[in-house]
Amino acid sequence: MNLLLHFYQPPNQKSEILKKVVSESYEPIVALLERNPRAKIFINIQPRFLQRLLNEYPELVNRVKKLLDKQQIKITATSKSHTVLPLLPDVEIKYQIEEGERILKEILGQNWQPELFFPPEIAVNYNIYKSYPPTGEAGNNYKILTRENLNLELIKALRDGRVNTENLQKMPVDPEKMIAVDAEVFGHHYRDRLEWLLQYMENFQSPISNLQFPISNFQSPIYVLGGRELVERRG
Repeated sequence: MNLLLHFYQPPNQKSEILKKVVSESYEPIVALLERNPRAKIFINIQPRFLQRLLNEYPELVNRVKKLLDKQQIKITATSKSHTVLPLLPDVEIKYQIEEGERILKEILGQNWQPELFFPPEIAVNYNIYKSYPPTGEAGNNYKILTRENLNLELIKALRDGRVNTENLQKMPVDPEKMIAVDAEVFGHHYRDRLEWLLQYMENFQSPISNLQFPISNFQSPIYVLGGRELVERRG
């Protein structure tokens, strides 16, 4: 079972709100990882947001980089902006992915070696593979996260404040599925979710270097956005 925490705030987020998010979610999450060195998770940080964190919370970013250097976390590749890639022309998709890689590499350094691509809103379609294939001239070799890879039932429960920690612990876990959740769920939205996260880190030290996702696992001309299936327009 793999856990992925998605760190993101919109570009126009007020500084006082970001300060609360950092103190209630980001710093406690990083502290939990530091206190549980066997715990291993994936993290997604939108590149432009990471630039803001580096500017306003440089020590937090340095702590994240230390966790990366220790191979305790893996940080995904993603697009430069938090934009729905299937709605963009091919040339813009390629730009978004390449520029996202450039920013992350610049901040995180040579130890950043992504093996997973996180598409914003988990929205994917054939054009993402066509415009920027996971194995190509760019030399990248990562998998693309899609809804088929996710434990949707557990993700929904974690985001539902009416489901307490005790009931979360009773939910079935599929070891072949990933749990991808907004990092802000843990602490900022629901304080008790930090308790669940601590239990996860203490009990699940699964390896994160052997993902079983197929490289090209999206062959349908349909992508999913906001719970709706949208038919892709081609030609």
